[in-house]
Amino acid sequence: MKPILILLLLCGLCSAVGAADTNWSSLSAEQQSLLAPLKDKWPRMPQERREKLLQRAQQYAALPVEQRAQVRERFARWQALKPEEKLQLRANFQRFQQLSPEEQAEVKQRWAWFKQLPPSEQEALRSKWRSLSPEQRKAIRQKIRAMSPEQRQKARERLIQRRLNK
Repeated sequence: MKPILILLLLCGLCSAVGAADTNWSSLSAEQQSLLAPLKDKWPRMPQERREKLLQRAQQYAALPVEQRAQVRERFARWQALKPEEKLQLRANFQRFQQLSPEEQAEVKQRWAWFKQLPPSEQEALRSKWRSLSPEQRKAIRQKIRAMSPEQRQKARERLIQRRLNK
């Protein structure tokens, strides 16, 4: 009887050790500082959400100072967005997640290409895109999707060449 009791106690102890105590008062000062904006919502959050946030806080704390600054700046930009803009970004992210790994790599490659452009050229491309009608944008998207990766690369190279010849 005693061995079973000891085994049950050990199992309970092990599960108690495995489950993180996510009550606000049990968080470290650093965790509370990082998660301070969520203090009022914390008691009402599901346990899984709290654990995920604690994991993210731990990851953040492990980042170098420069990367922490980038995270804070991105978060501030996110907070400044209108609710409609946030919804649109979430929808775009979900669409991206549904792409195949190859398509995701293509999107990332195109984004990297765009980000290496000088800011003035990025803005010029954004401005030109915004000036197009929805039908024109759709036609361009369809044309690009119909291209092979090689054709897209050649189109990019032509674009760059035109930029250089200006």
